[in-house]
Amino acid sequence: MKLRSIPGFIRWSAMALAAQMFCGQISAQVKVACVGNSITFGACIVNRVQNSYPAQLQAYLGDGYQVVNFGVSGSTLLGKGDRPYTLTDEYARSLAFNPDIVLIKLGTNDSKPYNMRYFDDFAADCKALIDSYKSLDSHPRVILLTPLRCYNPMIYDIDSVAVSGTVVPAVQKAAVENAVELLDLHDLFGRRWERHLMPDKVHPSSIGAGMMAQAIGRYILHNGADTSGVVCENACTHAVPGNEYRQAAGWTEGSDWHSVADDIQLTLEGRKLDMLLLGNSITQGWGGARRAVAYKPGKAVMDSLAGDLQWESAGISGDRTQHLLWRLRNYDYNVCRPGCVVIAVGINNLIGGDTPDDTSKGIIRVAEEAEKVFPDSRIILLGVYPAGKEKHSAIRTKCDSVHRQLGAHNFARTLYVDPTSWFTDRNGDMCDGLYSGDYVHFTPEGYRVAAEHILRLLRSGE
Repeated sequence: MKLRSIPGFIRWSAMALAAQMFCGQISAQVKVACVGNSITFGACIVNRVQNSYPAQLQAYLGDGYQVVNFGVSGSTLLGKGDRPYTLTDEYARSLAFNPDIVLIKLGTNDSKPYNMRYFDDFAADCKALIDSYKSLDSHPRVILLTPLRCYNPMIYDIDSVAVSGTVVPAVQKAAVENAVELLDLHDLFGRRWERHLMPDKVHPSSIGAGMMAQAIGRYILHNGADTSGVVCENACTHAVPGNEYRQAAGWTEGSDWHSVADDIQLTLEGRKLDMLLLGNSITQGWGGARRAVAYKPGKAVMDSLAGDLQWESAGISGDRTQHLLWRLRNYDYNVCRPGCVVIAVGINNLIGGDTPDDTSKGIIRVAEEAEKVFPDSRIILLGVYPAGKEKHSAIRTKCDSVHRQLGAHNFARTLYVDPTSWFTDRNGDMCDGLYSGDYVHFTPEGYRVAAEHILRLLRSGE
């Protein structure tokens, strides 16, 4: 079912409300209760309703699950703590929800000095909390989540040393003693602080919350099995929404991924296009008529070369194949009835650590989805634009591997074109002046070269 142009905040809020109001009518869904503190609640996350870890977990798990956020900022597991979770309304609501799975992520606030005075009660209080869920008629799976690592010795009164050295071992011990499952997230973000994952050194960003959702989602889908030595599902083909929120994303002030995605749908409404461009930040750079995009280095070039052709960009900075796949499945891009659809995506997968093989499969899945979404449109797949200055650079080698795999694939009705030669010299090195210093993004001249070739492909099929 397409979501069409309903704004994201309203759409997701309505879905969550309907799920909670009519949970008796959707008993086939696996109900997941996310119990916790501000990290579960989504404090400090822009648009937490859609970007908190429970919201992203809902998207990762899909329609077969109903995930509800019962997080309370500042709450403690300790009954004598300054804000016991068991005395909150959300705790009562989580019990009434009668969940099939309970995710308990508490303990960070228990490390505060005035709460640590009561830490001898931690084991008993943890057992009581676990038992309160075990005794429900649903007999849920109870999964303890360890606190995330904090990256400041003392911040918000939270003692990071106590979190790592006292609270985490206590949660691990509680899981064993109470025969419940344990998912250790303590080092999910690594031992060194990364600002983009945890800006204030305590609360995850939307991107960090996405990492939590993916780790927890995989754990749930694999029923708690140890997947460290087996091949997990390909993340590049697992459709999920993006979670970017960066000042450098080229968006207007205050925009997050969901508002940018909604703006694309609104921009396409009521139009008939000759060409729709799908992709990531490079595609976003064409700009078009979109209001949520502030940086449009390719717009003037495309406008001047396209002439009377009606075109629009549907690129979002940071998008990987899984994010574009989600947009194709959850928005109605065919509302603009494009004569031609041009797809260029996958470079963020490679930069993010996905293998060329997995990335290629993700790109192929996107093309296959586009064939369904745009049944009357011509589809041109460019795969990844070349990256890296030298022919034998690590990132270029990965790009070339992707193109070899795309070239060997038998697409149903997608025209695949490798754009590498558009930007490289006879030696395979990048031509001067076409790329910015990162050798990933185009300069205005690079956009001119890309536009000339894209329009030549478009017009050759007219």
